[in-house]
Amino acid sequence: MQNSQQSEYRLSHRRLHLEPDSKPEPFSLKAEGEIGMIFQDTEGKIQGCNPTAEQILGYPIQQMINQTFSASPWQFIDQAGSIIPVESSPVLKALKTGQPCLNVVVGFHKSNGELIQLLLNSQPLFQAQETTAWAVVTTFTEITKPRETDLQNPALQTLRDHEEQFRIALDSIPNILVIYDAQRRFQFVNAEGIRRSGKSWEELIGYQDEDIFPVDLTQTYVPTLKKAIATRTIQKLEVTRTVSELGTYTTIVNYVPVLNAEGEVDQVLGITYDITDRKRFEEFLEAKNRQITNIFKSITDGFVSIDHRWRYTSINAKAEELLGKSAQELIGHNIWEVFPELIESPTYAYAHQALSQQIPIEYEEFYPLFNRWFAVRLYPSTQGLSVYFLDITERKQTEAALRESEESFRNLAESMPQIVWSANPDGAVDYYNQRWAEFSGITQTDGQGWGWQPVLHSEDQQRTLDAWQQSVQTGQIYECEHRLLRFDGEFRWYLSRGVPVRDQQGQIIKWYGTATDIHEQKHSATEREKLLAREQAARAEAETANRIKDEFLATLSHELRTPMNAIMGWASLLRTRQLNSSTIARALETIERNTKLLNQLIEDILDVSRIIQGKLCLNCYAIKLIPMIEEAIEMVRSTAINKGVEIVTIWETSTAASVFGDMNRLQQIIWNLLSNAVKFTPTGGQITVKMSVIWENSTLPMAQIQVIDTGCGISPEFLPFVFERFRQADGSTTRSHGGLGLGLAIVRHLAQMHGGQVQAESPGLGLGATFTVKLPLLEPESFKAPTTPSPASDRELVTSQVLLSGLRVLVVEDEADTRELIRVTLQEYGATVMAVETALEALELIRKSPFEVLVSDLGMPEINGYELIQRVRTLAPEVGGQIPAIALTAYASAEDRQKALDLGFEQHISKPVDPLALALMIAKIVRVVDG
Repeated sequence: MQNSQQSEYRLSHRRLHLEPDSKPEPFSLKAEGEIGMIFQDTEGKIQGCNPTAEQILGYPIQQMINQTFSASPWQFIDQAGSIIPVESSPVLKALKTGQPCLNVVVGFHKSNGELIQLLLNSQPLFQAQETTAWAVVTTFTEITKPRETDLQNPALQTLRDHEEQFRIALDSIPNILVIYDAQRRFQFVNAEGIRRSGKSWEELIGYQDEDIFPVDLTQTYVPTLKKAIATRTIQKLEVTRTVSELGTYTTIVNYVPVLNAEGEVDQVLGITYDITDRKRFEEFLEAKNRQITNIFKSITDGFVSIDHRWRYTSINAKAEELLGKSAQELIGHNIWEVFPELIESPTYAYAHQALSQQIPIEYEEFYPLFNRWFAVRLYPSTQGLSVYFLDITERKQTEAALRESEESFRNLAESMPQIVWSANPDGAVDYYNQRWAEFSGITQTDGQGWGWQPVLHSEDQQRTLDAWQQSVQTGQIYECEHRLLRFDGEFRWYLSRGVPVRDQQGQIIKWYGTATDIHEQKHSATEREKLLAREQAARAEAETANRIKDEFLATLSHELRTPMNAIMGWASLLRTRQLNSSTIARALETIERNTKLLNQLIEDILDVSRIIQGKLCLNCYAIKLIPMIEEAIEMVRSTAINKGVEIVTIWETSTAASVFGDMNRLQQIIWNLLSNAVKFTPTGGQITVKMSVIWENSTLPMAQIQVIDTGCGISPEFLPFVFERFRQADGSTTRSHGGLGLGLAIVRHLAQMHGGQVQAESPGLGLGATFTVKLPLLEPESFKAPTTPSPASDRELVTSQVLLSGLRVLVVEDEADTRELIRVTLQEYGATVMAVETALEALELIRKSPFEVLVSDLGMPEINGYELIQRVRTLAPEVGGQIPAIALTAYASAEDRQKALDLGFEQHISKPVDPLALALMIAKIVRVVDG
């Protein structure tokens, strides 16, 4: 049965190469020489045909599209006049078996009802590497009823009589089609095969591939042809070639063995499909996929995409790092199931809002789950939600540290028993410590400018004013004894003293002063002798204290000179000149950078105390050294340029070299060394900053940072003491430069806290010096630790008019300018603000109308902020007794904050107030209370 079936599929084209020019005898064909061709898909539906097929079947192509030969009136009729079942049709057999179904005679009813006889051949088509046919081509001719002499083998007779017609049909196929005999000799090649081979019919027929084509070509496909013959199975091969005439193209070759009745290979049918276009399209898609993948990987923010079912659909490497989970743990999982803690966070509400309203949303939020601050951007689409998030924890910590450092200097002043003040270059006082308010009963703000004159005794006013104005004009140290009016009406003698701070050009940029109570010394008439001795001792002590203060202020003047110069210079240019936008941006950046440096320098003054008490702490993370060093260089570059000193850098290691440490403290080390080098290097000198990697004990990699100068050098006698506190080398050069010897002591301590060390070397006086810092390097895999994020403005991340929209805020502040600033600021963020001067007004308003938030100053006359909150908390809840409250004060110590919280305030914020910080705090406590 198997041999019989195989015989049915046998192709009889043996005479095609023997007598190609012979003409067949006349046959009973209705359309001599014309063959119909139909293209059908895997369901047997007609997808196309040639005009001859329309003519033979009697139907136009529009009616045949998507029809099958299984539905009336399209069924095939067998020789007995019965309808051929679908599973037995030639087309379905070819699709199911993957073998051609040839020489089948069927009946077919034309559109006019006429029954005609058709001779069919159905050939399956395959794609590359596929074993299932993707389509079938059926060719057919119309025949009359066969003659009696042909009844025994009508198909064979028809094929023998119509070799030319079959050749025409095969020549019309756009693919290469060849027929081999069992010895792999060409029996037939269609027109496309002849065109592609570049050979004539006579050069091909009767020959093997090896006889005609070069070895480099035949060795690619002949082994597959041999395998098809040897295994008697269909074999496929994909081949890519490049020829000058056709370019580069790719083809799929199918070898289909045709078996005889004995099961032996009689012929081999070779069909070649050109898939060049498909290959190019696949390459195009692959390139696009690579491009999209590269773009996806290049995103520096954390990125995830979520579908409408809140399932993760994609995640980049940065997001995996920030979320602490791999893509495998997230893709396909619901975000609220993976991170159920987020359901209680603003992210849940924002995500639903963005998706439901199809609006982008940006916000910042602290996530306790990750112990990090994130800046989040939500972008909705029809597919779901794209989420970008950036770790801004370091920025938030830096902002908090900056706010703290701004208060450090004033905290230092507040700790002194004397009245401490500062003034602008024109003599107007801009700051008093709390001792002033306690003594005079005048607020710190009211005493600013020239508001201190009414406190002077009438007999001392003009004398004091003249002395002060003379010092302001000449720059001489101000010193004056006068009587000041105490809050209880008593005048007391005070010694006031002020010292100017100058910039690099010698211009006064600030005055710092004190007022010391000397009343008892001036009024001890009955104990004049003792008073004289006491006064002499006190004066000596005061002179010593004043000398120490002078030295401190002189050192402070030197340390502040460079950043102050940059700030004053750029501020003057901004005020007096018309600058372009890029210069303005550079000016503001310089002012901001140097202002931060000033805050850091003030903090440095307190570092020695922290070091002595063991309270100096580090905020550590992975730091790339070279960018950190370059930033420190930029801080002193303008000073070096002005002095004519060149700074040269030599990097002998990768820019990725990192240490685990505190960015600010490491920068403080480099800045101190560079500042010393610039200070002690003469004009025309050079400073070299060099970084390399050394190996301690051949196992531990260390970063070695060297600051090498060509300055005055260090004497051998002083070299062992160069890093000790308050030590100064003898010699006129060192004395001319001043300094208390704190900087290098801080450098040594900070280096040791980072697990490193610092050392100084100098050949001697006049021969320069080299300071070397060694720090342990991180391993390469540790470089992924979080680094300092790029600064971003809070005001770019929070939309005004929205943050406090609809909130009613009551502000209590006795200082008019501050009160007005807070009122305008909060209104800009959408709040309705009522601002009053006293606590009594505030209590009356709270009883009359509801407010969502109370913002109150602490230091107020009559009733201060502490008493105000205590009275508010005694009110019933329905009349404002439970209103959320924020304490606003210049007292920023931990004790002040705890006292405010203990008495009923929810939050405590120190002056000067950052408007956005206050708005965010209000929004936060309202959400907490509402939630």
